[in-house]
Amino acid sequence: MASSSSCSCLSLWLLLFMFLCISFTTNTVLGSSPAASTDEEKYNDSDIIDDGFLQKECLTTPTSVFLKSVRLAIEEVEKVTSIVSKFTGTFSHNFRLSHAVTDCLDLLDFTAEELSWTLNSAQQHLLHHHLRNNTHSNDNIPTGTWLQPTWNRGRKNGHYNERPSSLPSTPRSSSRLLADDLRSWLSAALGNQDTCIEGFEKTGSIFVQHMIAGGLKHVTSLVSDVLSMVRHEEHHQRHWNRTSNGQTVDKVEKRERRRNFPSWMHIRDRRLLQLTPPPPSSTINNNGTANATSYGNMTINVVVAADGSGNFTKIMDAVAAAPDKSTNRFIIYIKRGIYNENVDIKKKKWNLMMIGDGLNATVITGNRSFIDGWTTFRTATFAVSGRGFIAKDLTIENTAGAVKHQAVALRSDSDLSVFYKCAITGYQDTLYAHSLRQFYRECLITGTVDFIFGNGAVVFQKCDILARKPLPDQKNSITAQGRKDPNQNTGFSIQFSNISADSDLAAAASVPSYNASTNITTQPTQTYLGRPWKLYSKTVIIKCYMGDLIRPEGWLEWNATFALDTLFYAEYMNYGPGAGLGKRVNWPGYQIMNDSSQAINFTVARFIDGNSWLPSTGVTYTAGLDM
Repeated sequence: MASSSSCSCLSLWLLLFMFLCISFTTNTVLGSSPAASTDEEKYNDSDIIDDGFLQKECLTTPTSVFLKSVRLAIEEVEKVTSIVSKFTGTFSHNFRLSHAVTDCLDLLDFTAEELSWTLNSAQQHLLHHHLRNNTHSNDNIPTGTWLQPTWNRGRKNGHYNERPSSLPSTPRSSSRLLADDLRSWLSAALGNQDTCIEGFEKTGSIFVQHMIAGGLKHVTSLVSDVLSMVRHEEHHQRHWNRTSNGQTVDKVEKRERRRNFPSWMHIRDRRLLQLTPPPPSSTINNNGTANATSYGNMTINVVVAADGSGNFTKIMDAVAAAPDKSTNRFIIYIKRGIYNENVDIKKKKWNLMMIGDGLNATVITGNRSFIDGWTTFRTATFAVSGRGFIAKDLTIENTAGAVKHQAVALRSDSDLSVFYKCAITGYQDTLYAHSLRQFYRECLITGTVDFIFGNGAVVFQKCDILARKPLPDQKNSITAQGRKDPNQNTGFSIQFSNISADSDLAAAASVPSYNASTNITTQPTQTYLGRPWKLYSKTVIIKCYMGDLIRPEGWLEWNATFALDTLFYAEYMNYGPGAGLGKRVNWPGYQIMNDSSQAINFTVARFIDGNSWLPSTGVTYTAGLDM
């Protein structure tokens, strides 16, 4: 049996050998001049029908430059993925390090797909322009060129479609909507590499982290360059007051106030979310499984029941039964019960909808935590990356507790996702709104430190956001938004919500208390609206009630003066004992909004392009500033 020192030496030599091999590979594929000439030959931009079309519409560069830059970024992601994959299975003895490698591969996969969405959507836009202005037929498309796309990202009836018909579908044909999509996908792609590196913290392997970091940094640089080529929304400001159907936002708002749903939700999904849960009993087959039952005029595809009265007893079994890349809504009804499992809905599962029997009736629970060896990314009780996801009437919780520190209940990377009447409960890092466009309506969200965090473009409406009692040495921060680049269109917008203390925090003393037996003075918990996780952190709070738990200064530093002049924090027409503005921070990046023309930029209609996709989901929403 080899001694531990011999094993250590062997492991070190093995890692060194891998490093030399990877370094050689990296230098070969990244730094050689022949690769550049090959790229020049590979991407013949003479195939582009109108090189200035997208530049005029939504780009700052010629179309050929943009498309080539996206392709180069995709190739670089593939190279880095190949490098990281070499570590798969190498660190089985190190639980957290092994998961950090797995996380990194998943995140690079996210980046690759988001870049592919970008490339294919731009190509489809060009193709539609070409057909509209030329033949109106696919017959004259040059064969063997990028004008024959392999994938159509268009949305039909609020859902994602994979294959084009004779003429591409046009719900996203306007330049404003295309620019919104491109910026959303590229913003997500830019942030994934940071999450990968963060996963290696406290793994005890700085060596591996540094080896991977070089390639990730190069990917980040390329994606950042591509993102900077997409015009900001200010270029399309004249269009902002109209929906994708050309209706004014004012008209939409009046209609939405009656139906309480955003316009990007299809009418079928809207009706689904307005319905009450199905009856607790279903038609049972002879073999004991439930028949597919109706939910309104829609069919429930599968039933999950912990007591065995459904098609499945485990949620993940129902997810596995859903078709991949479905263009139709696949409905999973989860009956009343406690489901102790970690749900992970992968990116190939499109348009899933999960309906429970109500808060605290259908409960999905887990207890993974950072202290127990998981990466923060992997602690989630419920994780979803398949786009177009909807959840209604269920509870997602992480019960690890405050002492286990980072312990995520819900992580979402699902573009155009909706959480309606859901409870998301935990302590530190409860809700990880990691990336892409998300909407939360009438949800209960509880936690302590940074309990709403991430870098998605997220709107919360009419939610109960309740701070809990943290550990004695901790301060509560409701948000920790992670925008890292000024070109990203990400941030948090909290509207018409209740920001208060949960019962345990409310019961705690609001003044210092002295315990004579221990000679310890306990200070009251300090609770803040947020702190800047990344350099360009963005959070806006609009027309919310703030309880007296909120500190007079409102916001908390992350680390000394970090990001205080680059963040964007703002408040608009809030009320309640914690909403006073007289003693708020005086940071350069903090603003008190007094004008609705500023605040309207953070509404559902503008901030997450809600009028183009929420109507298809059926969730209640308000497009503008008025309920």
